[in-house]
Amino acid sequence: MATKIAVVASQDPETPEEGICPVLPVRDMVLFPGIIIPLFVGRPRSIRAMESALLQDKKVFVAAQTDNGTEDPESGDLYKVGTLCNVLQVVRVPDGTTKVLVEGIARMRVREYRLDKDILTAHVVPMPWIQAESAKLEPWRRRVLGSFERYNTLQPRIPSEVMASPTTHTRTASIAELNDLGQLINLIGSHISVKLEERQALLELQDVEEALSFLLRLLTEEIDILELEHDIQDRVRSVVDKQQKEYYLREQLRIIQNELGQEQEGEEELRYAER
Repeated sequence: MATKIAVVASQDPETPEEGICPVLPVRDMVLFPGIIIPLFVGRPRSIRAMESALLQDKKVFVAAQTDNGTEDPESGDLYKVGTLCNVLQVVRVPDGTTKVLVEGIARMRVREYRLDKDILTAHVVPMPWIQAESAKLEPWRRRVLGSFERYNTLQPRIPSEVMASPTTHTRTASIAELNDLGQLINLIGSHISVKLEERQALLELQDVEEALSFLLRLLTEEIDILELEHDIQDRVRSVVDKQQKEYYLREQLRIIQNELGQEQEGEEELRYAER
């Protein structure tokens, strides 16, 4: 559903208030706050939700489906935690779908899903982070950053300028610039290849230390898998290279033997002619 992801620096927005807003269900993805992402909307109810958002305050609540096969999800088909988003751009596509650019603002918990005039809405409440002392969180931050750098080396999923160096853009931040641990968790969580259920579990955590611990476990597991995959690829490549080398040498030997055989036959013919 999504192809390009932009990373947005934390602007310390005011905490969103409790309220009711249109719902945009999504398949195969979990949208985190601080991320700008394009979505393709084609289902009639979702299009009506977007139209309703545009007529109001351009806010929409993005929630992941628990079952991707459900075409018209109801309240029981969606997770109860999602992300409140700003609708930045809407483009009508000739095939009948709508391309929407949204920016995640904040995690919100659903009190109740409602079907109002064939538009799915949600009564949502904020989910502020539960912070611990900075000194206690700094070791977790360093380990998570180090693990993500290793992960990105094995499977690059984020531009190098975002990974390492500060930029001059006002809204784009490198990981090195992110002092907000919540935003750091959101950024890394949006870029690791894990199951939807694990992404959703990360989104639902409110305790920063618990979220960092969970994220570190996910990264460690993925790094182990990626390192094993790279090791297998290296072994396969080594075997293939060895086989190709042996084939090349055998072909060389065969050609040399043929050449020697032809030379020997020529010498015998010459000796026979001289008699």
